[in-house]
Amino acid sequence: SYTFIGGASVRGIEIKDTIIQGDKTAQLGSALMLNYNHTNSEWTFINDIIYNMSNAAIYDDSNSPTYGSQSTINIYNNTIYNSGIGIRRRKAAITINNTAVFGNTTDFSGTITIDHCASDDIVGTNAINISPGPDEPTDWANTFTDYTNGDFSIKDTNSALYNTGKDLTTIFTNDIIGQTRT
Repeated sequence: SYTFIGGASVRGIEIKDTIIQGDKTAQLGSALMLNYNHTNSEWTFINDIIYNMSNAAIYDDSNSPTYGSQSTINIYNNTIYNSGIGIRRRKAAITINNTAVFGNTTDFSGTITIDHCASDDIVGTNAINISPGPDEPTDWANTFTDYTNGDFSIKDTNSALYNTGKDLTTIFTNDIIGQTRT
């Protein structure tokens, strides 16, 4: 099943501190699709966990030749795991910071500005390799407390993600469980 968020006049939508779980086995696929047909639409994702989408975890779905390229999607401090495509860009300007995108068939699709993000594709500025060893699941287990059961908190100070993020305190100060983060 697809989750559509949007409409004719989407502006200033913020999705924060949310866990979104798809159905990886859905026959028609599952995705969080951002659909908009208005100039200067803006989406912001902060501290979200999005996983098990058979299609795309975040899918910029605007096909409008007029509006899509004038819109923005900002993704800060998210975890995107076990989906067909982690983040798919069609037309909007997408900026991602401090986000772990891993275990997807493809982590990123399209031209996206990526900074201080962890992935198994190791892309963007200040990229962090979330799975540097020969066995990705072992690396993920060393990074997160219990990723197989949905606990994506950083395991300890030896985690590949510990102290690797960019300071985003001008955007938010707490993580998904309310802990103060700098």
